[in-house]
Amino acid sequence: MLASVQTAMKQARENPNDFDAQTTAAKLEYQIQRYDQAIEYLLAANKIKPTDFETLAMLGVANLDAAHFDAAENGTKRPLQKKPDDMPTVDGLCAALLSKRQCEGS
Repeated sequence: MLASVQTAMKQARENPNDFDAQTTAAKLEYQIQRYDQAIEYLLAANKIKPTDFETLAMLGVANLDAAHFDAAENGTKRPLQKKPDDMPTVDGLCAALLSKRQCEGS
């Protein structure tokens, strides 16, 4: 798995305008729980295709798992504007709001 991640990262770095290279690197980084690195690749992919639903949704999830609750909240609202009935994204928004509230309450 690590070799795949390293190869994907190299491709993404060498091809910053390659949407597929950015999303592939992001997915692999996410799988090995390197959420902040996944977010970097997702942000690069988002610059290339700013309206891509899957990229927007993945940004919300990666920010949630990285405990960036404000970014996760904002990140899940954007794809919900495109698909308001997407239940995994609705679930992500709820999780972000609940996690944010727990952090503020402590």
